[in-house]
Amino acid sequence: MQMSSDKSDLQKIVEAIGSVDRWSKITEFDSRIFHDRLGFFSRKKIILDSLPIEIKYLINLTTCWVRCQNLTSLPCEIRNWTQLVEIGLQHNELNHLPVEIQCWTELNYINLDENNLTSLPFEIGSWTKLKEFHANQNLIRELPSSAGSWTLLTLIDLSGNRLTQLPSIVGNWINLEHINLSENNLIELPSSVGNWIKLEAIDLDNNYLTKLPSSVGNWIKLQRIDLGENKLIELPIEIGNWSKLSSINLGCNELSSLPAEIGQWTELFDIDLYDNKLTQLPVEVGNWTQLYGIDLFGCDLTSLPSTIHHWQSIEFIELSKCQLTKLPLNIIKLINLEEIVYYRERFDYKDSIIMVKLMGYCFLARLKYLINKYTSRIRSNHLQQILKWPDIVCDMIVDYS
Repeated sequence: MQMSSDKSDLQKIVEAIGSVDRWSKITEFDSRIFHDRLGFFSRKKIILDSLPIEIKYLINLTTCWVRCQNLTSLPCEIRNWTQLVEIGLQHNELNHLPVEIQCWTELNYINLDENNLTSLPFEIGSWTKLKEFHANQNLIRELPSSAGSWTLLTLIDLSGNRLTQLPSIVGNWINLEHINLSENNLIELPSSVGNWIKLEAIDLDNNYLTKLPSSVGNWIKLQRIDLGENKLIELPIEIGNWSKLSSINLGCNELSSLPAEIGQWTELFDIDLYDNKLTQLPVEVGNWTQLYGIDLFGCDLTSLPSTIHHWQSIEFIELSKCQLTKLPLNIIKLINLEEIVYYRERFDYKDSIIMVKLMGYCFLARLKYLINKYTSRIRSNHLQQILKWPDIVCDMIVDYS
């Protein structure tokens, strides 16, 4: 049974460490150690809702982990942790950070995930050596301008907060490689994000973005981007500079077209375009010779470009709920295709022949070719042809009809 901490628990921790001299020699502090050593014998989990005043003696502390506790605040004694390099405070109940954190001038890693923070103090600007900042699943609404001093930052996770905008000072994060801003309330990005020239991965899904600044074309090292579930109506042509891109999610937006420049994504591995307003794909998509999978579910596509026969690495295509009137014949040239999902309300015999050829020439492992459940709606001449198909094809029709 889980029990909350009381004075005796704190006293046990203090006594376990011992004299002031021993406190001053500690370089690593982990609350889990006290649970393992003390909680085991009392058959309860040591849960701290405060830190003992003796922490003021931790003058040589470099690493501190106080995770999964009930801390609501940090005592002013933390100002003595001037040598602190790493600290993990995730899964607590912190609702603010004290000004004394400005004394952590050696800090390069901090984890504040899953707390109750609504803001960050101006004093975080003193963390000029910071490289990783984690604060997902909080209630943060804005970043202070002092965060612009984090010029060494390589990774930041602010997902699951309430950010509506980013200050232009984020452009100072010139060493940034990974950033997660998903599940916020962002409506735009400042042009200064173009300074993130080392960026490799970014998550922006579940926001309210309607467009991207042209400066994102400077992300020439970008490999992965998630823009799913936004309000994007167009993409800047500068995204063609993402020549190293391997994965992109653009699903559930309001895109009606894609710029021809996406043909420059020659290393693209997978792309999600589901639930957009796309009526066609540019012929330049034929340059995606490394493509493994593409999801076009629910788009308004009426046809596919003939250049898709260059997708010689593709194994999966999702075409359900599109407006395709037929499949292109050259789809049979996709020699590595293993699965194609293509649902139409009415059955088309010509498309069926293409599917049979795919099975014969491409050695399909699975074929989710969905037809109407009621065979009475299939014209009799088509039904006669179906009966002549190999048993394996008929079996699939039965399974998926």
